[in-house]
Amino acid sequence: MQDPLASMPARSGDGSGVMSRKQKKNVLDAIRDVNIRVTVPEKTTEINPVRSPLPGLRTETTQIGVAIVGNKEALYLKLRLQGDE
Repeated sequence: MQDPLASMPARSGDGSGVMSRKQKKNVLDAIRDVNIRVTVPEKTTEINPVRSPLPGLRTETTQIGVAIVGNKEALYLKLRLQGDE
């Protein structure tokens, strides 16, 4: 009986018949090459401080504005935190 895998075409594009492993790229290496224009707003509005969910930290001030990321608008939130001592 003939081997059914023997008649299957090779998967690599170079025609060598040897399958190569895909090289893995970690997330940090992948985003290091990304270049997105981000414009931080010059004008922000101070709002009531947002509570920090982290133990030992409290929020002194919270500022909100609109940033430009790429060609789209995005929420800009700036927190000033202070550690409880």
